[in-house]
Amino acid sequence: MSRSSSAQGRTVSQKRGGSIWTVQFIALIVVNFLMTTGQMVANTVVPLYAYDLGASAAIVGFISGAFAVTALIVRPFAGPAFDSFSEKKLFAGAVLVLAFASVSYGFMNSVPGLIAFRFVHGLGMGFAAPLGLAIASQSLPQDKMNSGIGYYSIAQAAAQAIGPAVGIWLSRQLGYTPTFLLTGFFLLGSFVVIIIFIRDPFTGERPPYQLKLSRAFAKQAVGITIVLMLMSVANCCTSAFMAIYGELQGVTDIGLYFTVYAIVMVASRPFAGRLADKYGANKILYPAFIMFIISFVLVGMAHSLPMFLLAAVFGALGYGVASPIMQAITFKCVPSSRRGSASNTSFMGFDFGFLIGPFIGGVVVDNLTPALGSEVAGYSWMWIVMIIPIVAGMIAYRALKGSILKYEAEVEKLEAEAASSVLEVEDDVESEALDGVAAELVNNASESDALTDADVGKVEDAAEASDKDAAEAKASGKDAAEAKASDKDAAEASGKDVTE
Repeated sequence: MSRSSSAQGRTVSQKRGGSIWTVQFIALIVVNFLMTTGQMVANTVVPLYAYDLGASAAIVGFISGAFAVTALIVRPFAGPAFDSFSEKKLFAGAVLVLAFASVSYGFMNSVPGLIAFRFVHGLGMGFAAPLGLAIASQSLPQDKMNSGIGYYSIAQAAAQAIGPAVGIWLSRQLGYTPTFLLTGFFLLGSFVVIIIFIRDPFTGERPPYQLKLSRAFAKQAVGITIVLMLMSVANCCTSAFMAIYGELQGVTDIGLYFTVYAIVMVASRPFAGRLADKYGANKILYPAFIMFIISFVLVGMAHSLPMFLLAAVFGALGYGVASPIMQAITFKCVPSSRRGSASNTSFMGFDFGFLIGPFIGGVVVDNLTPALGSEVAGYSWMWIVMIIPIVAGMIAYRALKGSILKYEAEVEKLEAEAASSVLEVEDDVESEALDGVAAELVNNASESDALTDADVGKVEDAAEASDKDAAEAKASGKDAAEAKASDKDAAEASGKDVTE
């Protein structure tokens, strides 16, 4: 039995009108918060550690995005695994890999060592991030997907408020090793919540594991994945270079940038998700693109903390709002049985962004610094250059409008057909059950020596009523056929009169 045909194996929360706030969904939000906190600490502190070890801007950018190399490598293997094996077990195992990588950072004292464990980190992220999102989407009603994914992503926003600021503070107060050890404890907390509260969203028979492109990726999600990649190319420079840039500018509390960014996301994402559900994604996404562009202009011009914080507000209303809505679009473009593959596909956009974005940004800084005469100027212009992929992403999204509408219509049609099939099966089962009861009554009546006249009368009345219903149904069908024939004769006569 294929997974797509095993509708009975899925959770009932997929039905329209269901509640978002189930125990499963709340637990997933907690896991997402703890996991993202660990991720944000690593993404912020590892580049600082590499910079303190003497790495150039280009190498810092490469180290920041190195985990995306292995994350991309495991994607083709991860997609089919989501359909064929227990999502819960895969999710728990991936989080343990993340914890191991985070703890190991603290024992590295060289750039090659950091790069090696960034690769290990990518193995965990290649499974953990798309699995969490896929399980969350399977726990949500279809008609509340945008708002549900918005609530789920609030955990990421809260983690972005805590992770970078706490990571920078801990690394300066305690040193790098204790900071990475604490990060490992956050990730172990995620593992515990998964084990206790998360259950597999699918309980039916699973298809065998097969390495096929159609199983690993969802073609309906490719277009949005390209848009996410272009936006991530720009956004990943924030986590890689913002702390370094702020310190070069003499802004000692640059960690507040991430805090303000996250607070605005927490406040705006649920509201933006509800607006997208009500008025359509386009009404939210185009303003978000513009705000994202403005944020990079402000960062490039910033020389003080207030300017950085203003840029954080625009960034949160830009990328922070747009990314979860675009991921929700991918889920609405595929059947529920393909959401694991759609999630896997969309995360490739983030992976490519993390892989090439910080490296490109670092190359830009290294080449502009000698020409402009200062490292600060090199970083300032890097933010302006990174507006190019944001504009490209907006153009690409505009070009996808027709295909998105087509895919959403196809999914709605499939859902309607599936619902109709379920109703037909239920009616057939109910009819067979009633027929079985009637037959059993007749058999019991005929076999009983103590059958009373009243019992015989009841059985005969039931049989007579059944025959009467069948006769009425037949007569109704005959009358309908005669009426249709009469209408046809009348239409032909009418046509003849008109001709004459």
